Parts: sequence; structure tokens; C-alpha cells
Amino acid sequence: MNSTNDFYQPVATDYDQVFEFEQRFRSAHRFVAGLMDRIGSVAAASDTACGTGVYGLALAEVGVAVVGTDLSPAMIERARVNGERLGLAVDWRVQPLQKPICGFRGDLILCMGNSIPHLLNEDELRQALESFLQSLQPGGVLVLNLLNYQRVLQRRERMIGVTRGRDGREFIRFYDFFEGEPNVVFNLLTLDWNGAGTQTSPTTEWHSTRLHPYTESELNQALREVGFGGLQSFGGLDFSPYRPEESDALLIIARAGEAD
Repeated sequence: MNSTNDFYQPVATDYDQVFEFEQRFRSAHRFVAGLMDRIGSVAAASDTACGTGVYGLALAEVGVAVVGTDLSPAMIERARVNGERLGLAVDWRVQPLQKPICGFRGDLILCMGNSIPHLLNEDELRQALESFLQSLQPGGVLVLNLLNYQRVLQRRERMIGVTRGRDGREFIRFYDFFEGEPNVVFNLLTLDWNGAGTQTSPTTEWHSTRLHPYTESELNQALREVGFGGLQSFGGLDFSPYRPEESDALLIIARAGEAD
């Protein structure tokens, strides 16, 4: 079982194939436009747990000054490469979610792409939310995005997705559930039909890590406890209504220092 950093170091090179960077970049643009329609203009933002940088780069393209942070040096390097390829400037930094962003006091913090579940207990979650609060201006906006784990847990949904990369490899993402265990195990299985295997027996590579399946009620309670308010929940990046038993994803928007 890999820690978060150990999990992402070996998969960083393939991450943009697994999660289809160009498609996500287009989706991120639509999301950023929709978000700004709701919260107003943004001068400075942070894309925390930024992965290969898709949301930070979408913000940078519309003129926002962006700091992108991630625990994994390999993921930050991929984000830097993506930024150079697109001609977009972002201040990329290696750091965990639980530490305030040095020298940053912004209008917006994004924590997207199922990153929050890497915080495996209430203490880690609280530390991260407190760090977000310290890094935001009063009234600044925090956006959390993750899978809708209420539905995942109720249905015991193991399969997350299958992607075929440009090189013909297949990337299979799925969960393992264990009775009495508060966390789930996220697995990434790579099938390489072009390697040393055969048409009926590909070569394989397997990486796994633990995630905590936070629900809307857990996150809202934690947000209120550290000083966020104005909480709004949506069912995805299109700002559709959140339906606990149906929505694929959960998107929470909160404001620093604002009471509900």
C-alpha cells in the first residue's frame, strides 16, 4: 500500500493519459467561467493538490495570478511542463494541503479532483481546512470537489473508470472496500498489451493508496467548525443540484469567515 506521495510519484508520467488532460482542460475552462459568474472576479487564487495543473492553468489563462501546490514533486514537474507547453505562468510549489501557502493571501482556493479524500482522518482534514482559511482573504472562496461518496458507499461501487491511453495501454481505476474499515483503497491497474505480454495476457502494473470517503455532511460540519460559512453544494462542475443518492460528484463552495 502506497502513501499519497509514493502513489503519485510513479504514476505522474501517465497521469495526463489516465485522466485525459486536454478534455479536463476544456472542462476546467467551463468550470472557471461558471464559478466566476457566481462569485465575481478573482485576482489571486491557489490550485491546491493541483496534480498536473489543469485548474491552475485554466485560471491563469483568464488572467488570475495563481499558486499551484502539490505534495508530489513529480506531479509539480508535470504541471510545470504543461504550463510551459501552453505558455502560461503559474507559481508551482511542492507542499502538503495541511500547511498555509507562504506569502499567499488570495480570493480563491480550489481543491479539486478528489484530493480531499487523501486526508485520512479528522485531524488531517481540520489542519487542511485551517490552512485554507489562513490563506484566504476574509470572504474569500474555497471550492472542494470530490466524488459523491454517499452514493459510492451505499452502492459499494467498485469501478470508477477505464481509460485507453494514446499508446494503447488501458488504465483501470477501482475501489476495494473492507468491513469495519473507515477508508477505502483506490487502485490503478495498467494493462500493457504492447509489452512483454501476449494478446490474452498483458503485462500489468498496479498501484494503490487509501482514501477517506468524506460525505457532504462530514465536510460541511468540518468547514463550519473552522470558520467557513455560506456553504453551497452542487452535483458536479456544471453546478447541477446535488442529489446524495444520484450525483456522480460533490462540489462544495464555502466562504471564509462567513456565518451560515
